[in-house]
Amino acid sequence: MKKYRYIISALTLIWCSIILNSCNDKDDNKTGFVTFGANYDIINSVSTATVFIDNAGIGVLNNPTDLISDCGELSNITKELPVGRHVYKVEIRPQNGNEFAKDINGIVTISEGECEKIFIDYNQIFNQNQTGCNSNVIISESEYENAPNDPFTIEHIRIDGNCIKIKFNASGCDGSTWNIKLIDSGDITGYNPYKRTLRLSLDNKEECTAVPSVEATFNIKDLQIDGNNKITLNISGEEILYVY
Repeated sequence: MKKYRYIISALTLIWCSIILNSCNDKDDNKTGFVTFGANYDIINSVSTATVFIDNAGIGVLNNPTDLISDCGELSNITKELPVGRHVYKVEIRPQNGNEFAKDINGIVTISEGECEKIFIDYNQIFNQNQTGCNSNVIISESEYENAPNDPFTIEHIRIDGNCIKIKFNASGCDGSTWNIKLIDSGDITGYNPYKRTLRLSLDNKEECTAVPSVEATFNIKDLQIDGNNKITLNISGEEILYVY
């Protein structure tokens, strides 16, 4: 009987490592930090901003700030987390009515000893006439297949209204010459929610040995599906829920 238990345990480990690639991509022995801040005092409505990480609440932002200078500031909520990818959500809820209600969904990658800063900018979230984006998403099967695909590492993804913000790093000088696109394959799969498959395209001709980080922003309103209010976006292997 003990022999069979060993066999079952071995098969379980093989299943986790081969079928799922990893049972958990987080390393509990190595940690970093994430800090959240918001300028929620700029709207004429009393609201709360509750922060969740991996579906667990970590607190409510109680002190507004115009920017995040350092990790651990009193105006922020800071959390130590295992190295790896984590899903977060910020629930903005007004005291009265629903004009200023919004969920901000995102993915953050924690690096050992580093602090990721996530600033919730109410100016961009609740300004309906401005997306806060630099480019539009491209919907094209041929571009999805053929556009440049130089290597990069995604640090975090955040959706504010109809604008998606992707922070990533790659080998180069300062990233100023990079050509960056967000391309949707045109395929829509699944149901409730539907899913779209996209990839970040990077054309990188810089030959320096630094690893700069940049944040690219895209208007994703064209990805909406009539009759639905949410869709899952798979972006270069990272999934995030777009609620509209």
